[in-house]
Amino acid sequence: MSLSKEAVQHIQETANAAHFTDQLQDTNVPLALVPESFKVQDLEKFMAVRSRLRLNFNTESINDFVAYSIEHGNDDSGCFIDSSTMSAETVFDIGTTEVPLHQDHKAIVALKKTGPYKALLATGDDSLSQKAAAEFIEDWTDLITVADMNGGDMAPAIAAQRLRDLSIESARQLNSKVEDFGASMSAMDSIEAKNKDTLPNQITFKCEPFNGLGEFSFTVRVGILTGGDRPKISFRILRLESTQEEITERFKELLTTEFKACPFKTYIGRV
Repeated sequence: MSLSKEAVQHIQETANAAHFTDQLQDTNVPLALVPESFKVQDLEKFMAVRSRLRLNFNTESINDFVAYSIEHGNDDSGCFIDSSTMSAETVFDIGTTEVPLHQDHKAIVALKKTGPYKALLATGDDSLSQKAAAEFIEDWTDLITVADMNGGDMAPAIAAQRLRDLSIESARQLNSKVEDFGASMSAMDSIEAKNKDTLPNQITFKCEPFNGLGEFSFTVRVGILTGGDRPKISFRILRLESTQEEITERFKELLTTEFKACPFKTYIGRV
């Protein structure tokens, strides 16, 4: 009497059942063989508690990230700081080379630029109209100090108005006056910015670029572009890359200091 293919397969699976059952005893998660060709079934969802903690805590707050990392950190944890993206990640269940863990529990902080810092960086993307340049100064008056062409102090309100009233002269001089609700123009002659000695020359912009990192000072050189039909204003941030490097260094120093007494190590890099 010959056996069917299904019967032979059933006998083979039944013969190996004891071996499979022994293998399941060494797992942290309770597992069982169910009568579907002895398919492995995870029983954790039927337990009163999980077999281990699995969480991904995400925040933009350095203080909350530090507090959470200190609360849950242990000898199996590690913090990895990625200064290029202004982010950091603490992995609480790394384990060791001999006993590697699952790395299911993490905390991540990804810093976002503050409103003032984003507005400052946006001014350097392109030349600005007189109206846009004046409005930038008016919007951030409390963060700005202005110097004129001679290095003297200039009130931000006066600097904004001077930019609005700026005129240039060319073979046909174009006098452009930009107001909130309209623009008036008149033609005249020659090339140069008129009344340039009364214009703002340099802006100092102080702000906190990322929450929790403290205040930084940015120096902005004001330029007048006369190549088009209307005056254009350029805001060039001096030594921007150098200042950004200082910001990332402060981020690394802050976290390294906060975690100095923790049982886990802090690394510069990412995994």
